[in-house]
Amino acid sequence: MDSAVTVLGGSGSSSVEAPAMVKVNGMNYVFGSHLTGWSLNDNIYATATSLGGPWSPLRNFAAPGTHTYGGQTANVITVQGSSGTSYVYAGDRWNTADLGSSKLIWLPMTIKGTTVNVGQYPAWSLDAAAGTWTAGSGLPTAGIHTLTNPNSSHPLQRHPRPARVPPRARGAGRSPTTSPGEPPGAPAGRADGNKSANDLGW
Repeated sequence: MDSAVTVLGGSGSSSVEAPAMVKVNGMNYVFGSHLTGWSLNDNIYATATSLGGPWSPLRNFAAPGTHTYGGQTANVITVQGSSGTSYVYAGDRWNTADLGSSKLIWLPMTIKGTTVNVGQYPAWSLDAAAGTWTAGSGLPTAGIHTLTNPNSSHPLQRHPRPARVPPRARGAGRSPTTSPGEPPGAPAGRADGNKSANDLGW
């Protein structure tokens, strides 16, 4: 890195980690987590039309007090299909006793203007070919979840999905597991525009 484009957050309790980024209709969205060690917190986001700013104040994108449904921002996945484009929040659920077995929670993300919202659903389905999602009911079943980059045919995420997540585990983005609020084994499909802010130096 030759120089910083902009600096978000601050030091100490104002610091931010675990960044992810996506650009939608000319608006940049950057997501991150407060620095609270292994303790859960309400993750935050900011928006700007230019990477150099000005950036909006940092604010929650999930309901306050939910601790982002037990997850920490890992990625935002853009799923573009024949009928629309959906955005999927991928959050790490860290298992500090065994980091390698940590799980990932996936939830649909609504992006409109400068507002981002992630709600929690007992179950939901992603139609990756259409680029749409629907809320479901009950608990999802075990299965395989695959999203493929249409430009390279390489999978963006593909993992076996056991039926449950240990309580309060904040799963790592390496092993998404079916649990309340996660997609129940959506079919292989198309995803693009997947962007990361891991090199922004938060």
